[in-house]
Amino acid sequence: MLKHIQVLTNRTFRGAFQTLTTTYAAEVCPVSLRAYLTTYVNLCWVIGQFLSSAVLKSVANKTGPIGYKLPYGLQWIWPLPLIIGIALAPESPWWLVRKGRPDEAKKQVLRLTSRNQTDSGFNVDETVNMMIYTDELEKAHTTGTSYWDCFRGTDRRRTEIVCMVWAVQTLCGASSFTGYSTYFFEQAGLDVSSAFSMSLGQYGLGAVGTILSWLLMLKFGRRTLYLWGQIAMAFILMVVGFLGIAPASAAGAHWGIGALILIYTFIYDMTVGPVW
Repeated sequence: MLKHIQVLTNRTFRGAFQTLTTTYAAEVCPVSLRAYLTTYVNLCWVIGQFLSSAVLKSVANKTGPIGYKLPYGLQWIWPLPLIIGIALAPESPWWLVRKGRPDEAKKQVLRLTSRNQTDSGFNVDETVNMMIYTDELEKAHTTGTSYWDCFRGTDRRRTEIVCMVWAVQTLCGASSFTGYSTYFFEQAGLDVSSAFSMSLGQYGLGAVGTILSWLLMLKFGRRTLYLWGQIAMAFILMVVGFLGIAPASAAGAHWGIGALILIYTFIYDMTVGPVW
């Protein structure tokens, strides 16, 4: 049951967090920092998974209702700090421009601008005017269009690419294998507590992989990381599949599967996870 709780907590509200946070980060941060903040979302997922595994490890040997009430209950400590942080966060000036509120957009741009930039001749009016001009171009380009246009002409190819990029990120097995990794560790002969300890190490590797992706993106680019990350993960999954043929008594094969899952998680969080 603990394993199912872990998967459930990892996936709750995933769509909203995954899309809104990256859009917000892209609109409020400087271009030079955009790659780091948009991929930081993946690191937040890893941190959350790490914390959930730590909680589940602490109640792994508990009997009675506390074994499932505590993991569920601890989730409710997050809304208050999140509400405070969101309330204090600056609004996206791009969103304010789209809503016809340029004066408020200027205030937010100044709030997002460092003192060194303002002292060096930064012109907030020019910046907001550029946003307004860009917004007008977008409106002119999309006038008379509908959602059906996403499935016609060249836009259909864009829709296919975007959908496949998202689908591959989900269908590559990352959620299933990493979410149920504790099960594989138990099959390898570990007790429940040790299996969750291995899961903690797995998410620690994921955090290191995400940080390394910041350096790899600068050197190879997103497309290269995405492609070769998929190739590497596909190879690992093939090996895991062949090891799964081994009988249940083959402890070495199960240990091999557990080790490969750790490597798989590291590669995923270094390539596909943060850059998709």
